[in-house]
Amino acid sequence: MLQLTDVRDACCEFLQSQLHPTNCLGIRAFADLHGCLELLTSTESYIERHFTEVTKNTMFLHIQHSLSRSWNVTSFLVGPPSKWLS
Repeated sequence: MLQLTDVRDACCEFLQSQLHPTNCLGIRAFADLHGCLELLTSTESYIERHFTEVTKNTMFLHIQHSLSRSWNVTSFLVGPPSKWLS
């Protein structure tokens, strides 16, 4: 059986270095699909830190419904508004 874990890990490392408000939701979906737990964690942290910029992108509007079924989007809204508005 062909082992592709090294390739997956290299892709995850590259994607982590490319996080941006316009692509972080897609990268998060990739990380979840492929079991890249470190990338998943860092992507969710990135989304928390850049929440307002992320919500301004069309990708957020397109996948908001599907994410709400598999990912607790409202968890980013818990706590003081300064946490997600800054």
